[in-house]
Amino acid sequence: MSVNDVNVFFYYLFAVLALLFGFFFIYIVLRNSPPSLRVYRNTILNLTFWILNAITVYMVYHKRRTKNVWPSNSPDLNPLDYAIWGIMEQKACAIKHKSIDSLKRALEKAWEEITPEMIAAILTNFRKRLDACIAAEGSHFECD
Repeated sequence: MSVNDVNVFFYYLFAVLALLFGFFFIYIVLRNSPPSLRVYRNTILNLTFWILNAITVYMVYHKRRTKNVWPSNSPDLNPLDYAIWGIMEQKACAIKHKSIDSLKRALEKAWEEITPEMIAAILTNFRKRLDACIAAEGSHFECD
């Protein structure tokens, strides 16, 4: 391990510790804050988690420069994102809706039309996607 590796390690260690301390501080402040500030609690907590995730991804990318880091919340590993929403959009948006209520009814109808067989096929495809992600070592992958 070179001196540069040690410096990088401590840099990231202190960055993560600073963020964790900041998260703890924000949590305590918001927990004891007046109700008017508690409205922003979820926004601040989500932002803090997003920053922690960004630093973690950057750390992994820095360590594995040859790999393209695929985010942990990739839509390619979420059956709702890669399948269900597409099916519902295809069915519900086949016609142009003149009101929000019409769109809601069409979405509810599309949801009801999703069969257990369709879900089974989506889950079979999900297993293939997981295998492709593992084979790519978390990097970018293509899957039909």
